[in-house]
Amino acid sequence: MSYNPFTSAPNDKENATFRHVAHTLSGHKIVGYSKKVGFNETADKRRLFVTSMARLIPGFFSKRNDVWQVEVFRRLPERTNGMYKEARIALFTSGDFQLLNGFEKDSAISQCMRSLYDGDVKGCNDLLKTFNDFVFDPKRETYEDLYKRCSNLLNFHERGVVERFFWEIKKRYFAEVPVNPVKNEPAPQPTAYQAPARTRETAPLSGLINIALQQ
Repeated sequence: MSYNPFTSAPNDKENATFRHVAHTLSGHKIVGYSKKVGFNETADKRRLFVTSMARLIPGFFSKRNDVWQVEVFRRLPERTNGMYKEARIALFTSGDFQLLNGFEKDSAISQCMRSLYDGDVKGCNDLLKTFNDFVFDPKRETYEDLYKRCSNLLNFHERGVVERFFWEIKKRYFAEVPVNPVKNEPAPQPTAYQAPARTRETAPLSGLINIALQQ
């Protein structure tokens, strides 16, 4: 077996976005993290999730017959008594999968995971190349579509990138529309963008476009 520096590196528990727990029939738990010490995580969290699952899931269920389920958790930025909070975002068994806490709303991830379970690992990774989140058709899409999409994109992309996309589309096509179509509040002025750290998640799963939308 060839040496793989990534798999051989220690887990970076402090800065990892995802944590997985594989449960064995003997009652043991195999815990792993999406980030290793000395390696950067990609800023695209969808790509990180899909490529990680394409690497892990076939190994757990085809090479280890004692694993009966795998849970995947995403770290949230809030802490309680110094401890990170997590949200369970996926549950895998040998025959099927379940996406949770916002990930089930992402058609790209659903299609990629279905391809993975159909036995096409390469197709699972190749599907990622066909999706482009940052497109908008004002003839077919409404402001509510834009708002919902950007709220969901905070699950996968850096907050600053999503904010720039949101405000650019709003300025061009929906300048007079209140920011929050549910709260019907006046639109706040966009704040200056500051690039977040690449290895830490900067927005909770329930986050909106920016802090101003939560006021």
